Order: sequence, then C-alpha cells, then structure tokens
Amino acid sequence: MVKGVLINYGGYPNTPSALMPDNGLANLAGSLIREGHEAIILDYNTVDSIRRLFPQNREGNLDERIKQAQKQDVADVANNISNLIEKENIAFIGFKLVMGTGFESSIEIAEKVKEDNPEIPIFAGGPHIDWFRERICEVTDVFVALAYGEGEETIVRLAEYVERKRELNEIPNLIYKENGDIKITPIKRIDDLNSLAFPIYDEDVYLAMKGDNKIKIIVIDESRGCPNRCNFCIHPIKSGNKRRIKDPSKLVSEI
Repeated sequence: MVKGVLINYGGYPNTPSALMPDNGLANLAGSLIREGHEAIILDYNTVDSIRRLFPQNREGNLDERIKQAQKQDVADVANNISNLIEKENIAFIGFKLVMGTGFESSIEIAEKVKEDNPEIPIFAGGPHIDWFRERICEVTDVFVALAYGEGEETIVRLAEYVERKRELNEIPNLIYKENGDIKITPIKRIDDLNSLAFPIYDEDVYLAMKGDNKIKIIVIDESRGCPNRCNFCIHPIKSGNKRRIKDPSKLVSEI
C-alpha cells in the first residue's frame, strides 16, 4: 500500500467552473482507495487562491500584479507539497496538467518539489497531455511518466510501479523515456463504466472541500466517448469516439 498526492494547480481561477470540484481527480482517488492505497487531493483552484493572487487592496496593472503574485505562490505551493511529503510519508505525486499559465506553473512546482525530494516519483496526466502527448517531453523531464487517455486503471498500476510490483512498459496509456528514447504504451479504454470506483470528495481526502473554497456543484460522469470530432473538444481524444453509458442504478448510487 502506498500513499499518493494528486495535484491541480491552474494559476488564477478565471472561470466559475475552475472553482468546482475536479471530478477527474476524485475518480483517480477513488480508484486508488478501492485498491487499498491512500490518496490526498491538493486542488489549488480555490477561493483562497483568488485571495492570495489578487488581494483586494491591489489595483492597476492587474495582469502584471497577478503574475508577480503567482510566482511567489508557486514557490509557496512547492514548499507546502514538500512539507506534506515528509509529514504524510507520501510515496508518489501526480499532477494534472491543463492549458494556460497553470501548465508552466505546474512544471515549476514539480521541478522545485523534485529538487527538494529527489527520490520521489512524479507523474502527470490531464488534457494537456492528450493534446500534446510526447511533445511535453521536450519541455521538461521532471515526470517519470505522462498518462494519456482515461486514468483510473493507469494510476492504480502506477502505484504498483512505485511498489516495484510492475514495470512502466506493462502499464497502458503511458508516455515515458527509456535510455533517451520516448516510449508510448497502447491505449486502453474502460469499456464498462459500472466497474469504476466511486469518486471521492471526502474532506479528509479532497482537502479543498473544507469550508467555502469550492463551488460545491458535483459533475456526474454518466457517460464517456463521443462520435463527433469537434476540433475544439478534448473528449473524443481523451475518451474515444465510442459512447459508453453507466447504468442508472450506478448513477443513483453515486448521487
């Protein structure tokens, strides 16, 4: 059994949806916990982040002021994660990579955490990887592996890798480097959505759910896959073009 931290740092939360709980991270935490592992979610898309990055007494040249505040925030977040690693005996870290300033900031945080904790494996997933895949390896080598596609099975296998029970080449949906060469393992979809673990939003796991830091509107993952291929949409890339639907009884149980 190992304990992992799942991290979402998107910079300044600039849309209402950024303040909603992240159902993807909740799904991953649920998958880990069902298999006997432990998980902590650090979601920095919160009301407190807005207060930190843009105090009410700051006016004028807002973009530059937010950038300056975010630079300091990145350092503070990295220190916070390093302290948690020591306090909670964390075995691995997973970052969600998203578009915008959150991508660059997440890499900065990961690199600082790795500098302070060189022994800890750091992984990454999220929509940015589905868009850009192995090209992310040209930007940074801080991540042991990048996960593309659906991550519930992959993250459990990565926990087994950390336990030295499995090799990276045995795990689906991964991009990683081996002796300088980029390796990509085959994609594997989750055919039966009813087999998925329940997402975890408990405050002792999803720490940002405490207090008023999140808009507590929960996204219900009732289906995946889309036969359309709209250029602007990540879902057919991430979940495929074959639609899969959960049973109503499963949805009711989740609710």
